Amino acid sequence: MHPDGHGPWHLTGPDGRAAFALADDGPTTLRVRRMGYRPAIVPADAAERVVLQSRPMVTVTVLDASTRQPVADTVEVSQWQAGERLRFCTAGPTHITHEAAAGACALDAEPGTVELRIDGIPVKVLHVEGSAMAVTVTLTVRVARAPAPTDGY
Repeated sequence: MHPDGHGPWHLTGPDGRAAFALADDGPTTLRVRRMGYRPAIVPADAAERVVLQSRPMVTVTVLDASTRQPVADTVEVSQWQAGERLRFCTAGPTHITHEAAAGACALDAEPGTVELRIDGIPVKVLHVEGSAMAVTVTLTVRVARAPAPTDGY
């Protein structure tokens, strides 16, 4: 939860409850978010109980084409709908991404046709229904990364 869209984020406990003090400097709104649910923006004085509506999630696993194993480097997975980038996540080694599995990441999704891009390159078009989906993408094209700078010698 995020009061007014400014300041610190507040995390809920395992039961989904949170308690915090609000500043007394005028009307305050809360933004409440959780993966797999639609965000809600509510007036603080009406926020005693906020119920979020679920939405589908797309879990993407990116495999290296040569090894058929999860990608060893990080890649950006982005979700596009009607030509607009909606969301992104990072897939790669778990010690970097903190995702549940190597080469995987999860995106909240809106129902309808979405395009997945890996490092900006379109790789798959999906039709998202109202439930969670798992998608595996084999990475056959990599965006060329700039070489590390050298000292010129």
